[in-house]
Amino acid sequence: MIVAIARKDLRAGWFWIAGASILFTGYAIMNLATWPAEFTLGRVVRPFAMLGVIDVDTRFPLVRLSDGALLAMLYGIGFGLWHALPEVGGASGFFFMRPCSRSRLAVGKLITGSVMFWLPGAVATTVAVGWCTWASLSAPLEPWMTAAPLLGWLIGYMFYLSAVAAAWRPARWYGGRLLPLVLPVPLGYLMLEVAPSLEFAWAMGGIYVVILWYVNVYLLTRWEG
Repeated sequence: MIVAIARKDLRAGWFWIAGASILFTGYAIMNLATWPAEFTLGRVVRPFAMLGVIDVDTRFPLVRLSDGALLAMLYGIGFGLWHALPEVGGASGFFFMRPCSRSRLAVGKLITGSVMFWLPGAVATTVAVGWCTWASLSAPLEPWMTAAPLLGWLIGYMFYLSAVAAAWRPARWYGGRLLPLVLPVPLGYLMLEVAPSLEFAWAMGGIYVVILWYVNVYLLTRWEG
């Protein structure tokens, strides 16, 4: 049954994966292309930087990609609501009529959504690493350097789980129902601007993710809407 749910979600949401992969890969290329002058594509994109559309940064390009956290947040919210809302109301109330426990259904739903969320990030990061390798940067490319752009995706994933919690939270007042979307805002700021190290930021995000997984399974198990 869980496999069937995964197939249904992948069949219905392939455009999210494809669209987000194109968007974030394009964002990565635009960022990397405007960094060093010796990049071939940089000659094409550099006019955008001169117009102020893109800020030329002197930091290592993979570190700079963490600035895409805002895009990952918006993607997480949109995809999370799309992925969770149809399963608990309206014409799609059949979710609870399937021959499987609600907790297993919730776990299957979250696993599928997590894979669908992280795929575009993996594609964009792989392209970024390949780009830096192809460009023969004078600075060595180390695996840990991917932790910064992936941190933005971790924050986006926090918003995805929060959007799922907002969709599955049986509150009548919309303000109360959307409360889970407010919680990761200050935490995301602390992770990007205040955390003393990337390791500490990842630990903060990891704790939040574990808590939200438990909360989401609990919410769907107790759903009475």
